[in-house]
Amino acid sequence: MTYTNYDNLIKNRTQSIRYEIIEKLCELLECEPNDLFVKVEDKTEEKSKTLHM
Repeated sequence: MTYTNYDNLIKNRTQSIRYEIIEKLCELLECEPNDLFVKVEDKTEEKSKTLHM
């Protein structure tokens, strides 16, 4: 993984991540994929829904 990709991932500037990267992160951190992710609400989606009502 390049530093740029890592930086984008950490700063939440990415839309996707390859499975290989998830696997390597889990190996490095000795964790499971579920430990890496947290589901959050997308506030922009909620705003767009209310605008269309």
